[in-house]
Amino acid sequence: MNHDSELGRAEWDQYVAILPSYPDTVITGFEEAVAQLNLSGMTAHIDQMTEDLPEGWEKVPSQSRPGQFTYVNQAMGVKVKSLSEARTVSAQHATSSPAKPDLPPGFKMVPSQSEPGQFRIFDPSTNKKFLTAETAWKVYNERAARQQTTTPESQLQIALEMKKRTEGSQASSRPSAHPEVVPAAAEGKFTDPAFPPTLASLGSPKPGRSFIKEEARQATQWIRLPELIRMTEGLPADAPVKLWEQISPEGITQGQVGDCWLIAAIAALAEFPSIIKKCFKEVDQERGRYVIRIFDMATQAWEDVEIDDHVPCIRKNLDGSMREPLQWVTHFAMPGGYMWAPLLEKAMAKFVGTYAFIAGGTEPFALIALTGYPLIYEWIRTNAKLGEWDCNGAQYIGRDAPGMPERAVEGIPPFEDDKMWEKICEYDQRNFVMCAEIYYQQPTRPDALGFFRPDGLILKHAYSLIGCRTATKASGEQVRLVMIRNPHGKVKYDAAGNKMSTDTEWNGDWSDSSPLWTLHPEVVQQVDFAPMNDGIFWMPWDDFKTIYDTVIVLPKSMSEPRAGVAFHRRQEMKQDICVALQNTAEQSGTMKQDLINMSIMFDPFVFMRGFEDDPDLERQLLEIAKKPGALQRTLDSMVSVPLQHDWYVQKVKSLGLDGALGATGHI
Repeated sequence: MNHDSELGRAEWDQYVAILPSYPDTVITGFEEAVAQLNLSGMTAHIDQMTEDLPEGWEKVPSQSRPGQFTYVNQAMGVKVKSLSEARTVSAQHATSSPAKPDLPPGFKMVPSQSEPGQFRIFDPSTNKKFLTAETAWKVYNERAARQQTTTPESQLQIALEMKKRTEGSQASSRPSAHPEVVPAAAEGKFTDPAFPPTLASLGSPKPGRSFIKEEARQATQWIRLPELIRMTEGLPADAPVKLWEQISPEGITQGQVGDCWLIAAIAALAEFPSIIKKCFKEVDQERGRYVIRIFDMATQAWEDVEIDDHVPCIRKNLDGSMREPLQWVTHFAMPGGYMWAPLLEKAMAKFVGTYAFIAGGTEPFALIALTGYPLIYEWIRTNAKLGEWDCNGAQYIGRDAPGMPERAVEGIPPFEDDKMWEKICEYDQRNFVMCAEIYYQQPTRPDALGFFRPDGLILKHAYSLIGCRTATKASGEQVRLVMIRNPHGKVKYDAAGNKMSTDTEWNGDWSDSSPLWTLHPEVVQQVDFAPMNDGIFWMPWDDFKTIYDTVIVLPKSMSEPRAGVAFHRRQEMKQDICVALQNTAEQSGTMKQDLINMSIMFDPFVFMRGFEDDPDLERQLLEIAKKPGALQRTLDSMVSVPLQHDWYVQKVKSLGLDGALGATGHI
């Protein structure tokens, strides 16, 4: 890129620094850069590059005002909108008395989570933040004075009280919240006295089971789900948060704790939304009170489990570390924008005793508890060389999730591999819920990382088995494929519970990144292959049968089609329906307008003639673009229908919303 101009090198570097704020912009020279800035309404950038900033100030692109700058002084903890304001604040600060160091010892400046672009002074010893350095110094000086005038016994009492305020008391139903990040609960909200938001409800794991580290356990804060989702999604404080909108496996992702058995079962059941909805017997979102039905195997009856909407959270970075800047994330199921999955998980935790008791369990227990169906089939591959699968039944007599007395199912002989393939296809056609696990193969390494296989799969880990398809190559050769979902999504955790960059998806033949899809487009069409960052992947049956050793089946035909992954399979049928309705609508102006209105909610109608000029769509896209990352997620959800995806991309460009693309982009 050529930077020869009257601006000079330093100013050009400043210009280059702001380019990441405007993604998808390719600049090859200074003249083109000026033209691009003019087109974007950002000429002010060049005009402001030569401004003389007061000492200690820096100029950064504004997050809330695209195309403009903000002036920040980290030492003062001040942010202003104009250069004149920055100079005024500096002058006032220079004449103030007396001079003192920028920050008290041990304090540091961190970005505000609730106000992008603002800063707070953070005290790690008390986990508190302050708006200004002056306030921080006042607190620091008062604390130092108390320590000099108190006895060792009273100093210990002060420390204990401070610890109690930071962590919360197990005897209290409401631990103290973080002063800035965790909103105070409104009056009239329900708090469950039998399963309160305290360390007691987190519990301690049983011997031999992994759980969150003690440091993370002690740092746990309980946040109500609506507030957590608003903070995560960047929504206003009064924005409504839904229990669900469209239930699907994509709505749930496992957290850091080893309850993949439960998450995989919930994800498998989420293919059939009516099952999930039946679990919610009472819903009072205004008070944060829910009653969820769970089947008690001991009494052979449904039990009503009452819970509130507090979930245990910890402040972590996006990479899993506990460095600043931090954000609140859940220890357990990720909300994904809706509340139903973490609430189901919490109800199960209360049902078995504590959150710690769901760290390790079995999918059959979860399937029975959430459906009430009395028997689960477990197909276990006992001999890989012979290719034989034995069928056992799972029955339970109590609430211990890992407990699994088994008995052989009479009348079902062992199946060889080919017969097992036919059986899984039959289960798929009959809408049975299925899970799969790599259970008996033990890692060769002594540490937890040995559980991660080089092919991307995880030992001792539960997956949702979504379905199977037989495709035919152009050569006539048949390919048998199974579709699987990892409840982690497309991430991996190390032994300490931190996220790793390596994907936890199958990386062999017919994986998302496999070149076989490019070589065989006919297979792509036959199985509706659509790679997405959702933890769903295809793999050959020949690999599945030698790697996975357990297939778990809920032998009950569901009365509805699969809702999640079947979306891709149903697109062609939806398009055919839309064409028929469109032809009919051409004869009726009223029906045509009704279908155009419906298209706001039902994407396939987007191809109707007249839809392109619908103003409601433009308003909808503009509203979506206001939320960080929401526009990109909307486009990503359409990649399985290229024509629709390309049309939306063009619409986004015509509205000038390119700057709202990307993981955090917004207007």
